[in-house]
Amino acid sequence: MNMQKMGKLCKENMCMKLYRKGYTQYISDGITMVEIPRNFPALNDENEAAAVFGWTDKQLEEISCEVEGLDVINGLYEVAGISMDDVSGEEIPCKRAPIGFTYAGMHLLVLRDERGGIAGINTKQLEQIMDELKNGQYMMWYRRTMHNGNPYYVLKCGMYLRMAVLPIVFDDVFAAALDEIRAGMMLDAVGRQKKREDENHDD
Repeated sequence: MNMQKMGKLCKENMCMKLYRKGYTQYISDGITMVEIPRNFPALNDENEAAAVFGWTDKQLEEISCEVEGLDVINGLYEVAGISMDDVSGEEIPCKRAPIGFTYAGMHLLVLRDERGGIAGINTKQLEQIMDELKNGQYMMWYRRTMHNGNPYYVLKCGMYLRMAVLPIVFDDVFAAALDEIRAGMMLDAVGRQKKREDENHDD
């Protein structure tokens, strides 16, 4: 994980939240939350984080900061309804759509879960673990649900959770674009099925 890029996200989104559970620490910019590597110096408050990220006192004043401990709720680490536990009671595997998509200047990672749900994640929120995404062989996305019913997405390497991220907020334009993507994916699936049937028929 690249902590400097995570600090950059916090600065750009004007939000930094530090959470601790025992020796485990998490950092969030309000959209993405990741576990701080165990070999990284402990960040006990916003001033220590600012020193690590090279922020001036004025820059720190402009950033909304929050530092608190985590409670164990039903065996899960939960912050604002987001579980950072490796295992969740209900999570739905997702597949990355084989299509690039840009919306409102954002390059989006489009995910589709096994129940047909589809969502977009701003790839800028993934920069701090981009190397892992490129090189990891066991990376898998899952959809989870907050207590209020809103979805969020977690990335795991095997059984270990690496990060949690919120999808972008839907509006009519984005919803229409997702409908187009969904229709394109359905046509692609129909085409693949027809090709398999033709190949079987030839045999």
